[in-house]
Amino acid sequence: MPNLAKLVSQKLKAEGLTVTAAAKSAGISLPSFRGVVSGKSVPNARSVDKYASFLGISVDQLVSAAGKATRGSKGKAKAKKAGKAMKGAKKAKRGRPAKAKTKAPKIPGRRGRPPTPGPSPRVIKRLVAQLARAEKALGKAKAILA
Repeated sequence: MPNLAKLVSQKLKAEGLTVTAAAKSAGISLPSFRGVVSGKSVPNARSVDKYASFLGISVDQLVSAAGKATRGSKGKAKAKKAGKAMKGAKKAKRGRPAKAKTKAPKIPGRRGRPPTPGPSPRVIKRLVAQLARAEKALGKAKAILA
């Protein structure tokens, strides 16, 4: 029996459908459908019935055409095995290379808010207390001199 990608491609050619239209009529997401058409992925447990009805074959025939076990709805079995094998390795990211991050200098105050200008309220309170004591001492000195 031909593999699943060939079966889907033959169905598309026979009916003259685009990948987008076929995915929509089958009720399958476009990325999932494209992955199956390209042969890079297999249907998951939730969409096996949809693929089988789209192709007009039984679920058992679909599973055997897929060649490898269909994925469960909780994630990729292959990715788990690869994750265990490459436990310490970092996954490569697609797209632009990351820019070198420069650490911004730490600024006091709340995160995301600019610091308030001038001395803190605690420092102001201490200065007011010192000024009150100094005025009291000055008043005593004036009383002694008078």
